[in-house]
Amino acid sequence: MNLYHEIFFSKWHLITIVAIAVAWISLWLGGYGRKAMLKSGIGATIFLYIIALIPLAVTIHDREYVAKRMTSQLDHHYALRVEQSLGKELSDIDQLAAFASSRRDDDSYTTYIFAGNYSESFSFSGSLDILIYDKQGKELHKEKYEQIVLKPGEKKKIDQFYSLRDASNYQYRFVYHRY
Repeated sequence: MNLYHEIFFSKWHLITIVAIAVAWISLWLGGYGRKAMLKSGIGATIFLYIIALIPLAVTIHDREYVAKRMTSQLDHHYALRVEQSLGKELSDIDQLAAFASSRRDDDSYTTYIFAGNYSESFSFSGSLDILIYDKQGKELHKEKYEQIVLKPGEKKKIDQFYSLRDASNYQYRFVYHRY
């Protein structure tokens, strides 16, 4: 979905439209004159729209920032793998990468898991096994994500979870399913 469309014309604005309708109907039922109704109605419309817009814009901007940061880290992780291959051609499965990282939210952490397909022709369909550890080396999260589909060049968020501990290290394995 287009970012601006999501910010300015989202499903959350339906609540605003209902509140605006209630404000206009209240002014009409209150017997206010046409001039007072227009002035107050337009003011209420602008005010209610802005009230809905601000938290929505902040939330969407935060989500976009996280996605940009994570895909950048995913690209860096894959670049290191290519560098370590010492010029050897990577297999299709080796052109897949996953990245997990935590972000502190007050007294807890949100850990995001992203995956990417760096092949120009191979489409991946299978599962992703991931094991995430905290700073003390203790298991923080273990999950098998089924039915992962990554088209050539695609990068996307797989999951996010909340924890009281920070994710420090992780292991992953892609399992290709031939159908």
